[in-house]
Amino acid sequence: MSLSTLSLLDGTTITATGGTAIAFTPDGTAVVNGISLVDTTATTVSARSQFVFTNKSPIYNSKMGTYGKHKQTIKHTVPGVDATTGEVYFSTVWVDISTDPRITYAEKTKILYRIAQSLFDADTADFRQYGSLA
Repeated sequence: MSLSTLSLLDGTTITATGGTAIAFTPDGTAVVNGISLVDTTATTVSARSQFVFTNKSPIYNSKMGTYGKHKQTIKHTVPGVDATTGEVYFSTVWVDISTDPRITYAEKTKILYRIAQSLFDADTADFRQYGSLA
């Protein structure tokens, strides 16, 4: 499949099924306008994956009479161990959400569901794995 033939569903719902629940709890790391959560099932600190959620509410500009964007970020970091050297490395995925405060809940949900689909849709597999733009 390719990006040039991308096809996603509108009006869908997305739910994770199967797998094993992983408990993430606050780790006390200070995050401006946010929270840091770590995988409490990891047996060592170097094996803990982490989520960081941040929120920046829109601010009203009285001179212009407009609001700024509502910005939210989700960052997930997962450690790995190099099989040859034993070195610990980290891989991170960010989701940056920037919306106009006039957007409706339904409109925002529609955008988020399209993005969620793009993370597992067959049409985007080569892009996710290799960066292919074909």
